[in-house]
Amino acid sequence: MLKYVIRALSSIGGDIKKPGAQEGALKKTPVASVATLPQLWKTTAAALASVTQPVLVFRSTVDHVVGPASMKVLTAALPGAEVRPLANSYHVATLDNDAPEIFDGTLAFIQKHSIGQQNG
Repeated sequence: MLKYVIRALSSIGGDIKKPGAQEGALKKTPVASVATLPQLWKTTAAALASVTQPVLVFRSTVDHVVGPASMKVLTAALPGAEVRPLANSYHVATLDNDAPEIFDGTLAFIQKHSIGQQNG
């Protein structure tokens, strides 16, 4: 019901540990958009069981935006997921101190699981 009373809230953008790094976030978050999230979470959680490909997850150990419950849901549904903690970044880790680890780790993961590598 709040979406009918309040149009927007302050943005949650900018959760970055690295000094001087900035995220191109909106200044306001539309409440109507936020109101759709619970249904999205429900739909996504239900669909996780259909994931058959290898999964790599990077998760900041300190995240001021997304709490640990999301990781519990993900790892319960995908017990084979490879989770790599990021100790030196906040929520926007790809713009933060651990960005090189994310990019290098992602490339290595893709190479490890690509068809050419498995057969070669």
